[in-house]
Amino acid sequence: MAKKIREQAVSLISYLQKVKGGDISDNQDVQRCFCWDNSAVNELIVTVLTEDYIPPVILGEEEMGGGLVRQCIVDGLQRSSALLKFRYGNHAITPPAEERVIRYQRKRRGKNNRVCRDENNAVLWDLAEFNLKNKTYDMLPDELKRRFDDYQIRIVIYQDCAMEEVSKLVRRYNNHRAMNASQKAFTYIDRYARKIRVISRCGFLKDCTNYSETERKKGTYEKVICEAAMAVFHLESWKKQPGQMNLFLNRNSSDREFDRISEYADQLQAICGGKFKDLFAPGDIPVWFAVYDRFLRLNVKSGGFVDFLAALTCDLHDKEIGGMSYDSLNRAKGTKEREIIPAKIEFLAKLMAEYFGLEKGWVEGV
Repeated sequence: MAKKIREQAVSLISYLQKVKGGDISDNQDVQRCFCWDNSAVNELIVTVLTEDYIPPVILGEEEMGGGLVRQCIVDGLQRSSALLKFRYGNHAITPPAEERVIRYQRKRRGKNNRVCRDENNAVLWDLAEFNLKNKTYDMLPDELKRRFDDYQIRIVIYQDCAMEEVSKLVRRYNNHRAMNASQKAFTYIDRYARKIRVISRCGFLKDCTNYSETERKKGTYEKVICEAAMAVFHLESWKKQPGQMNLFLNRNSSDREFDRISEYADQLQAICGGKFKDLFAPGDIPVWFAVYDRFLRLNVKSGGFVDFLAALTCDLHDKEIGGMSYDSLNRAKGTKEREIIPAKIEFLAKLMAEYFGLEKGWVEGV
């Protein structure tokens, strides 16, 4: 028998009042607790205020007997709780919110705050902007309060359900995995994302490092390519947080830079194969791209890089320069900290130049 499903659209304020008043339960037996962080809450509020799309909330309508029913949130508890938090819980939009300035239309006002009209008595309007940073619902201008309250939210209702059926629906619609930090960060580099995705499928990451297939699925390959571009071309602006790094690259990188990273990946795969997986540890891939970039500026035969790597694994790993060694740097905490990445690159570059008997040897800007 076909399931009875109905759909409707209601104003957001009407929906939230029903949840707040208990007409719609946000406490179904197997439903998880609210677990969103402020970043997720902020983004949802901005989505409402920019009048963008929010997926429908799914309700289960449980038969209580005697013609009575109880509506429970099946999918959308996190969204509902976040919106309640803003509308009634005095939540302030905390930085960073990606779109903090909201544009809206307001009536032009003159002396004594009176609405301005033209010669035909039609209301005059102005385009205004409002910065959401650290603002609560009560701080919004009236126009944006109305925009929030009037937002149309779609609701899908499964009717005539037993308690077990509602629980099954909760399990079904919440059986997913949210984006992790690397995957979310990748959405901030839209200008070069397609090129990065192609580079990430290169043989170097797959065959020459210890990265697993699971790491590929988690978006780690794309993150490493971005880190390599930062280490080679923008080391002085190194960012620890993937999102900040990708925002920087989106504004400051170029196709040429990522083409160079692609070339380096292909060359490293060709000359190294799988012989140096222990050196090409996951946290050090961007370091080695930068060191290889320095090597290419040396007047040394092409096979010299493999010779240097082989020497590093044998007896150079504990050699000290300036009180540091490769081993001591690897023991340092925070492998992605702003200080560690440049320190490793500079140390390995000096060690490499010394290994080849050169004072410095590379040509700047090549």
